Amino acid sequence: MSFKPIQKLNVTRTLSTGDSVLMGTLVQNHSGVFFQYDAHYLTQFGNSSPFNLQNNTDLQIARDCSPPCRARLPTS
Repeated sequence: MSFKPIQKLNVTRTLSTGDSVLMGTLVQNHSGVFFQYDAHYLTQFGNSSPFNLQNNTDLQIARDCSPPCRARLPTS
């Protein structure tokens, strides 16, 4: 069996109504792991991770959240 790592993953959120909405995209390359919010999601629901992600559609580095996962304030 050959293993092929995933390099791009769409991130969805399931609402209490049962509907799924696209939150954004998670990507990985040799430089690290990155997340980008979907513009429609930010307009409708706002920032779901204010301690770790900026409230915009810029490509953002996904911070390490290995167990135990602790919220970290942005350094910028």
